[in-house]
Formats: sequence, C-alpha cells, structure tokens
Amino acid sequence: MHVINVVAKALVLVVGLCIAIGIEPSNQLPSPMREIFGVVVTLFGAYRLATYFFARRRELE
Repeated sequence: MHVINVVAKALVLVVGLCIAIGIEPSNQLPSPMREIFGVVVTLFGAYRLATYFFARRRELE
C-alpha cells in the first residue's frame, strides 16, 4: 500500500510538471493559465508527498 501511495502522489507531481511545460493535451490552454495551473498542481503534489513522508516517519517512531 505504501508503494501505491507514493506512486499516486508522485504521479500528481509529474502531471503538474507536464501541464506547466505544455505537453500535448494541455497545450490548448492559454499560456499564463496553463503555467499557473501546472505550478499549482505540482506544488500540491509535492505537498502531499512531503506530508505523507512526514506522517509515515512519525508513525514509525
């Protein structure tokens, strides 16, 4: 279950980067909106990944 959680949270981070860069499906959005949305999704993925690791470390102590 740990691996599935990490993969899902990392996937959100990667999708956010792809949106910000402008990979194919998201390149139809206007540039500033696409970049801001991509950065927000990337930061959300990083936040979820960090909180998961901190909670996991606290659980193991």
